[in-house]
Amino acid sequence: MKKNIILLAILNLTVGCSTIFNGGSQSMIASNPDGIEGVVVNITTPSGSYRSKIPSTIVTSPSSFRNTVIRVNDKCYESTEVVAGKSLTPSFFANILWFYASPVAGIIDYLSGSMWKMDTNVAVPLNKKNVKGC
Repeated sequence: MKKNIILLAILNLTVGCSTIFNGGSQSMIASNPDGIEGVVVNITTPSGSYRSKIPSTIVTSPSSFRNTVIRVNDKCYESTEVVAGKSLTPSFFANILWFYASPVAGIIDYLSGSMWKMDTNVAVPLNKKNVKGC
């Protein structure tokens, strides 16, 4: 009986696998597939918004509630918006191994956003406007 309690206590420490292994920030690169550089963009992450230029390295913490969005905001290019992709991280599925804790662990990983792995590269399409001076 004592061994079972110790074993359950040890297993309980692994609850929220994604939060343990993937907690913290992730980085991605926003660039244009055609190699165009210097275009002004607005980047909105779960932690705030800022201006940058393509190519740009974005450091953000994944969120279950808010996406990372890149908006082209340059006078010479049409306004476009790209939502950075994310997918379930493999460590999230480790919660299933501890079936007794899976609902609790899954909720923890969802609320913390740690269940998501952000795409490392985001392609930002650019369409040049026919504007004088561009």
